[in-house]
Amino acid sequence: AAGTSGLVCLSHRVDPYAFDLLSTSLGVAMATALVHAGLTTFQRVSDKHPRELELIVNRHPPFGNQIRDSVAVLPQYELTLDQIPKFSADSAEIVVRWNLRNGDVLKQLSNPPKTFSVLLVGDADNRVVLKQRLSDTVLLNEKTWSKKIDVHRAAAGDELDVRLVNQEYVGLDVRRTFVPRYLGPRKLTSTCQTAPASVET
Repeated sequence: AAGTSGLVCLSHRVDPYAFDLLSTSLGVAMATALVHAGLTTFQRVSDKHPRELELIVNRHPPFGNQIRDSVAVLPQYELTLDQIPKFSADSAEIVVRWNLRNGDVLKQLSNPPKTFSVLLVGDADNRVVLKQRLSDTVLLNEKTWSKKIDVHRAAAGDELDVRLVNQEYVGLDVRRTFVPRYLGPRKLTSTCQTAPASVET
């Protein structure tokens, strides 16, 4: 996933080491300092106090505020999965909802982000249950995108792997797991071979 394939950088819009996304003054050394401080996602950066950010990158105020302001206008995705109370031993129905937590903030921008993201849901048998690509523009217009999916029980396990990957920014990705409920335990199958009968002479 994109969120784990570039921990030394916060953006891969042009170059994996293009650390100047958050601020025109943010260079490689400062971005590396942020990562070493555990700030490997934009959400973690936005949760930090501006003065703490300035201490990490060794800059004076209001640099920390500028970093947080830059992060605030990046798309912040939220995923929820809810199971419909209609399931059997082999299948379940799930509703996936995808929205922008800061949609109201982005709508006020003269040039809101127009990035694309891919939502992937896979089961324990490595089958793709859902694949959906959407733009930020669609999410801003619809507020919440939702889809009902039918999940067939996997032989290897019930857990679903859910990943939302932004195609331009590292640090915006969402990853979670979801375990649907089924009626009864998973059926186990085994293959038995009958030994050939001995022949008496």
